[in-house]
Amino acid sequence: METSFHTLYRIKKNDTELELWSINKSDFFKDFRIVANIGFPFCIVGLIGNGILFWLFCCTIKKSRFTIYVANLATGDFIILLHYFVAYLLIFLPSHASFYSQHVKVISLLFGSGTNIYFLTAISVERYLMVSSPDWFQSHRPKHLTVLVCVILWTLSFILTMIEYFFCHPRYLPSHIIGFLYCHTAIVLQYIINYIIFVPVMILSTLALFIKMKNKPPQNLQARLDISIVATVFLHLLLSTFIKIAIFIHYLAAFMLSSQYRRASLILDCMDATINPFVYLIVGCWKRENVQEPFHMLLDRALKDDLNSNQTTQPDQERA
Repeated sequence: METSFHTLYRIKKNDTELELWSINKSDFFKDFRIVANIGFPFCIVGLIGNGILFWLFCCTIKKSRFTIYVANLATGDFIILLHYFVAYLLIFLPSHASFYSQHVKVISLLFGSGTNIYFLTAISVERYLMVSSPDWFQSHRPKHLTVLVCVILWTLSFILTMIEYFFCHPRYLPSHIIGFLYCHTAIVLQYIINYIIFVPVMILSTLALFIKMKNKPPQNLQARLDISIVATVFLHLLLSTFIKIAIFIHYLAAFMLSSQYRRASLILDCMDATINPFVYLIVGCWKRENVQEPFHMLLDRALKDDLNSNQTTQPDQERA
């Protein structure tokens, strides 16, 4: 999304995009180098954490509907972090810095942060339905629904980012005025789908799940899966959603992106994509005397319904 706003500003404010880029290039890379110094360590840690997470899901942990969702979420985080890792690395290599403006921004559009919203929404909605109406949900849930939902969500993310890329990338614009209208429409469409449709559903389902957790009798244990879902959604809202909404409001008001929002968003995106493995680790260790267990056991515990694990594990594997 960052690239689109920058492109729109060039289209609206100047007839010669190359001249404006040559004027702002030094300031842009100066600001971006500061961001890179902060974000690069997060990228390294996040790539390692999400890589281990994905490997464990593929090779060690038994598959269930929620582990499949979380594996896809980790894949989206890994792709985002890989983009920023390459972008920051190119900033540290001056001879190749121009590569960023031509190619890496395309990768950012193709694999945007929309996947995080989609999979967190799917996880929170399915868990809420499972907790609120377990018998009805188990009997009416289609077989292999999880795989189908994952395919649909990846396809949706790809289509939206491709629309934004073709409508906002300068070489595809027939003229400045028409290009501006197309790009503006693509950005508004993506924000409507992400932040007016998906995010409210994610918030409401997570809030309802949290209320059900709080209304449980004190003697009943909280399911670690519920804690993991609420924590990851809350952190995503805190680190990513609010700044993205602020960026969009600023864009609607000025048709440009504030440098302060830009820098903050780049850092927060890295933090948001890095933090989930640590959430699962903390939840897996919660109220455990032996915290030196292997990571795959902690991860399996963090994503397990503690109260119904014996009854739901086998159906989960069969119907995922």
